[in-house]
Amino acid sequence: MINKKIFNIQNLFLICAIFWGSLFILINPPFQAPDEDAHFFKMYGYTQGSFNFKKLNNYTGQTLPESFIQLQKFYDALKFDNKIKTSPQELKQAKKIILNKDKTEFFKFIPTSYTPISYFPSCLVMFFIKFLNITPINMIFILRFCSLFTYLALCYAAIKITPIHKLLFFAIFLLPLNLYQAGAVSTDGLTLGLVFLFITYTLKLKFSDDNLITKKENIIWTSLITLITICKYAYLPLILLYFLIPSKKFENKKIYFKNFILILLLNVFITLFFVYHVISISQNCKTELTETTIDKKLLIQHILIHPIEYLKMIVLSIVKLHRFYINNLITSFGWNSTMVPIFITNLFYAILFLCAFFKEETEKLFSYDLKERSILIFSGLMIFFIVITSVYLIYQKSPIITGVQGRYLFPLLPMFFIMFFNKKYYLKNRIIPVFVISFMQILLFISLLTLISRFY
Repeated sequence: MINKKIFNIQNLFLICAIFWGSLFILINPPFQAPDEDAHFFKMYGYTQGSFNFKKLNNYTGQTLPESFIQLQKFYDALKFDNKIKTSPQELKQAKKIILNKDKTEFFKFIPTSYTPISYFPSCLVMFFIKFLNITPINMIFILRFCSLFTYLALCYAAIKITPIHKLLFFAIFLLPLNLYQAGAVSTDGLTLGLVFLFITYTLKLKFSDDNLITKKENIIWTSLITLITICKYAYLPLILLYFLIPSKKFENKKIYFKNFILILLLNVFITLFFVYHVISISQNCKTELTETTIDKKLLIQHILIHPIEYLKMIVLSIVKLHRFYINNLITSFGWNSTMVPIFITNLFYAILFLCAFFKEETEKLFSYDLKERSILIFSGLMIFFIVITSVYLIYQKSPIITGVQGRYLFPLLPMFFIMFFNKKYYLKNRIIPVFVISFMQILLFISLLTLISRFY
């Protein structure tokens, strides 16, 4: 690697991510990232003091300015249909739609179930910009950049603090879907950034000197996993990464396990409270997708009474859709309707495998043992189980569960690839970082062309 400070890996990440992330934001039409419209409407509801969705004749929705609803034409026209395009002229016309906060109507949509904390700091930004009479479409782009910069700040810190796998994290953080989702009006920028920072901070504690974990370090670790749980409860199993930290870094094993139990109880309580709240407020609600009400409590009871039948459904879903999960993890533009060619996806994975085996001169030489690999695998499987179960409770599809998107499984990428490093078989050629950084730019350029051809 180049040793000059300005060209360190985290600074290079920042430069590349700002460049490509900004292009993705500016080219992507309004409401073309998954659920971007719902996030935008929900965020506006928060700024109006509405902490839950509103109901009209049992339909979920929100009271919104009509000017917001006019932008829904991009959602209605472009979603799922790759043959329909937009144009710069159409976007210019949309910029003429002014914000009229007084002219409102109830609009039916499926509200997201995230808390105001999940939208920080974007929710604060929206609270202020709505008073400036900024046009709705410009509000969307401002909030997109806010989300992107939140993601970049957290990822920058993650690369900086990790003692190992810096090149691997550089490549993962720059994946097209990561930048695309981080540059959308959603919770993904904050959530993904926190997850990646949490994983690298755990590695920092694991591979730091043999000094005991300080109170400050324990508070930081606990705060990170708690914020992640608040943002997306499906990632609660990440708490098991606690056991990657050696017990010798605590005064004794009793304190080691007591500390974990206290953190676990806190996060389980948050998760159960949140799930109960969501199920309670959405009970017997209709959505614009269905005329029937949804009884999630009965669905949960069915899973508990027939666990084997449900597990078979999950296995069948994996068998049928595993290739979609693999492709969708790398790049998925629009509403999961557009991906780069398969051979480009495979090249991205080849780059990640190359990075997984690379070791910088300043990095420690180590191997993950069987226990550590088991923790990473089990935590990943638990995340997948919670994700697919959450999707099942929403969509109730059978015999296979559809609706699982690659973006839900982002935490699995670093947890999967870091396991491949081995102190007996590793790469340390100085040309590898130069190759990876350069080749990533080519693949991102192809991804950008794919995005342009999808919408224009």
